[in-house]
Amino acid sequence: MRFHYAGPYTGLVSDLPQRDPMPENANEFREPEDMRKFAVISSIVSMALVVALWLLMYFYAGRYVYNLIGIILSFVAIVPHELIHALMFRDDVYMYSNIRQGMLFVVGTEDFSRLRFVLMSLAPSIIFGIVPMIIWFANPEPGYDWLAMFGLASTVMSAGDFINVFNAITQVPQGAKVFLSGMHTYWYQPE
Repeated sequence: MRFHYAGPYTGLVSDLPQRDPMPENANEFREPEDMRKFAVISSIVSMALVVALWLLMYFYAGRYVYNLIGIILSFVAIVPHELIHALMFRDDVYMYSNIRQGMLFVVGTEDFSRLRFVLMSLAPSIIFGIVPMIIWFANPEPGYDWLAMFGLASTVMSAGDFINVFNAITQVPQGAKVFLSGMHTYWYQPE
């Protein structure tokens, strides 16, 4: 992996790494055309996750679970979250920031198997979201509520990753390769 911090995202897709040449049989994921629409869908998924996870924690613990430290830690984990994505790339990977929309993201144009793409997308939410929540569920005492909130907030921040996983599972056939180009994800069958 060769990591490059590319700075703030200008909003121009042409400034992002593009796959060149594009495979002739490349199929674009059925996904939002621009970052604004993607952000709206991600927000809806995030809200559904907040409600579902908070209710699960409430009924499991028998009390309202909240901890500001855990939420703050989830914001601190945003950069490591993206670095974990970047570590799953073998070639060049570029990190961009988009402060206006509260996003940090990585892009690279290499081929992934469907499974490796799914793992790359899920790895940060497993490490920062699911694992801390499992630890909290094993010991749901108030002193560990920071873990619950860190896990919940980190999982919610992964909504865009979950959308990518859903698209990969539902759209990419077995044996196909997945790659990113600009703001979009594509798949193709190698010949």
